[in-house]
Parts: sequence; structure tokens; C-alpha cells
Amino acid sequence: MSAPTPTVRSLSFSYRKLGAVLLAVGLLSGFFGYALASILIIPQNTASVDHGGWIPAAAMNVARSFSAFATLHNGSLLVAGGFSPGGVGSPFLSSVELYNPNSNKWTLTTPMHAGRAGAMAVTLDNGEVLVTGGLGNLTSCELYDPVSNTWTMTGNMTQGRFDHQIVLLNDGRVLVVGGGGFGLPENNVTETYNPSTGTWKTDAAQPLSRTDMIAVKLPSGTVLVAGGHTSQVSTLLSAIYDPVADTWTETGPLITPHGDAGGVLLNNKAVLIVGGYTAYNDADATIQYLYTSEIFNITSNSWKMAGDMNYPRGEIGLNIVRLSNGQVLVPGGNYQPEKGQSTSEVYNPTKGTWSMAGTMSVPHGEGAMSTLLTTGKALAFGGLLPHTCNYCGSGVTGQDLATTAADLYTPTNSTTSSQSSGTGPLITMPNGVGGNQSLNFLPANITVVIGVNNTVTWVNSDTALHTVTSQTVPAGAGSFNSGNMNAGAKFTHTFTVPGTYTYTCIFHTWMNGTVIVEA
Repeated sequence: MSAPTPTVRSLSFSYRKLGAVLLAVGLLSGFFGYALASILIIPQNTASVDHGGWIPAAAMNVARSFSAFATLHNGSLLVAGGFSPGGVGSPFLSSVELYNPNSNKWTLTTPMHAGRAGAMAVTLDNGEVLVTGGLGNLTSCELYDPVSNTWTMTGNMTQGRFDHQIVLLNDGRVLVVGGGGFGLPENNVTETYNPSTGTWKTDAAQPLSRTDMIAVKLPSGTVLVAGGHTSQVSTLLSAIYDPVADTWTETGPLITPHGDAGGVLLNNKAVLIVGGYTAYNDADATIQYLYTSEIFNITSNSWKMAGDMNYPRGEIGLNIVRLSNGQVLVPGGNYQPEKGQSTSEVYNPTKGTWSMAGTMSVPHGEGAMSTLLTTGKALAFGGLLPHTCNYCGSGVTGQDLATTAADLYTPTNSTTSSQSSGTGPLITMPNGVGGNQSLNFLPANITVVIGVNNTVTWVNSDTALHTVTSQTVPAGAGSFNSGNMNAGAKFTHTFTVPGTYTYTCIFHTWMNGTVIVEA
């Protein structure tokens, strides 16, 4: 979901205190329009860090957000449609590409018959991929045959759907539930697709019309559907659908409303729901993003709190992965409207704790996707890059920008040997010309791990002159200074001493950043 353009400027702050960790994030109105302001205070050597690591993967051929994707039986990843070059208001893509995790290569393949954004996809038992709906009230569906590399139209759904959920049932049928938004009313209609006949059947309606909920198949073959939102307000409702009896049964409610959250099956006894938002407001584009996560106990049919993430993460949706080691990876997500982040976190279900999991090459914000590959690594790809132009004020039209970037995550149980340095985050100084964006480092505060992603690169995307000049460094660490950086200039520094580093731009002293380096 892309935040709508506000008609009134506002001041919105989110505060969270975790022991000695304080994060303050806000949108400040002023001469430069809306600018991100953040303060991060983390005592040295106290941050919990997962020692898996990110490296850039090959980029997609087309920038995409809100695409449909599914893993083929041969291990390749199919990514279909989406928005490009940006978010809502951009053309709907019909193009399709395949990612080979063994060769790290993307290949454009046969396009779909229709452009689709916000569609959902699932791999059928016969190896074909079913793609359903999309923005524009689409009821149409298509089948991809990986053997013949062709698309075939199949039966239409009874409801146009966007931001719905799709689940492959144990008997081979496909369940779709919910959907709506962007001018469409949310719906409570449940449908199942029969691959043998290519037709849809309307089933028992769920208890509430909603969109952006989670849907997770349980070991019994039933499906848990929880959270989501109706009319901009997220819900506590949680219910289980039995596809054999065609019935819905409400469970205990969520503790916190979660809209556009991420959800995964942890094991045979629990489901994890992560982040999202409690509500959003079309009038001023404020969204209350969440730190919280909850666990559903399948035996007791009840929810309990599961510990807070280190950062608020909204618009998660399909950007969540259960890793091969049983932990759960959440890459990116939004922490303010239009502000995706490049940090990631991992949930350890044994300890019940969240740890920082390194930084990706770019922020993968709303509309981004991630999945577990057959290699055991996780791939995060696409989504919208951070921008502030939608909040520039009257007379200025903003443009969402999707990315072609993809990033690979290796879990902690990898046997990859450690290195003295690793490619790390990319920090930009966005264009401030014309007052469209305030001058700042994006992201301003990052955490890196020595041997994983401790080589950081800054790029001057502005037309003005900038520097990256250290202010405070840990004992035993040298200072760093980029010198004058003209438009397009890059500066790279490898951090080898753990601790907290702060830096500034000497020409624009309000531009400040922090790098936390973990051993």
C-alpha cells in the first residue's frame, strides 16, 4: 500500500525505548517540505546482532514493486508483473522474469496476457503457476507452464481482488480470500480454484471484509487468517478456515491490530505475525507502524506477545522468510510513509528474541518481496525506494520509484568462511534542489558486522557539494574523510574496529550519520 498524498502537513513522531536503546523517528515540516529526522542512541557492544550476512545479488531486468512470485519445482523463482517505474499510478507490468539461484541470473521470459500489480501467485501440484487478480478490479487469472514457457488464461474469480491472500490447499485446490483497497471495497468472499476444471467456486464467507491480512496453512490443512484492515483501520480478528467442512471458526483475537503484517508458520505448533500498522489516515498520510510481533498457539487457539523488533516495520506483506535454520528473517519494510529501510532482523523462536541481521545494498520498502531459495539462502528483491516528494506540499507531484536491486542473505548456519571485510550498505545524499527533499544521509543510522558487511559506500546524489567527515570514532580506530564530493561522487570506507562512529557533512552541518560496528 502506498501512502496517499496528504492535504494537510503534519508532525508525526514515533518513540520506542528498549532499555538503553532509544529511537525517535519523525516527519518534520518546514522549508524543505517533509524531511526524515532520526536519532539513534545505542551503547557500544550491547546491540544484539545475528551474524548471517547480506551480499548484493544480480539485479532484475525491470524495476518492480507489488509483483507476484512463486518458486517453480526446478528451484527457479518466477516474478510476474508489478508496478514500474514506481508505485500506484505507474503502468501495470505484464513482463515476467526467472531467477536461477545457482547461477545468480535473471532472465526475461514470456509475458503475461495482462498487466498485473498486486496480484498473487502460487505453484500448483502439477508444476504450473496460477496468477490471480491485480489492481484495477481484475477477476482474470492466468496459468504459466514452465515446460512450454507459455501463459494460458483460465477461469475468472467472482470478485476482483488486490492485496488478497492465496494458499495451496492439501487437496490441490487453491484458496483466495479477502482483498480490496485503492477505491475497491474490502470483501469477505472466499473462493477456491480447481486445477482439474479450471474453475472457481464460491465458499463460506469469512467473518469480516478485509484486505492486507495474513493467511497461513496449518499442519492440519486448515488456514489461519488474521489481522488485515477495513476502512483504514486494522483488526484484531483471527479465524481458521476448514476447506473440507467449508466453515470459518473464530480464534482468540490478536493482542494488537496488525494490518499489512508478515506471517509465517514457525513449527507445527505456532504462527508468527510481525509488524504492519494499526491504522492509516488518508487525510494526512499518517501511519502507525508497529514494532510488535505475536505468536499464535495452534493448540490453545490463542495469541501471545512474542517480543518487539528493534525498528518499526510496516508494509511487510510478502517480505518475510522462514529460514532453513527455523528462524524468521524480516528484510526492510517501512518505518515511515514512503520510507523503506535497508536494515533487517531475525527472530529466534527458541530464545523468543529479535536480532539485527545486517544491512542490504538498498532499502526494500513497501511492495518488496522475499523468499527462501533452494540453496538455503534468502532473496529480497524489488519494492519502492525511500523518497519524500509525495510530501513536498501543494503543487508538487511525487513519484514512487521501484528498484531492480536484489540482495542475498546467508543464514547463521552457513559454512561460508569469514572474511576480514564484506560489501555493505549504500548511503545516499538525496537531491535537495528546489526544496523537494531535505538534505540528509539515507539511511542515516546503520549497523554493520565485521567480516560480513563492514565496507560502507556513500554516493552523492545531490547537485550540491558534500563530505563524509568523521566526528567521533572508537579508541584505536582512525578518522575518515571523503574530501569534497561532487555530484555522483562515491566514497568507500571499511570499518575494522568495533564501536560507534558518528560523521557529518561539513558544508551542511545538520547532516549527521551513525555507523554501529559489531565484531
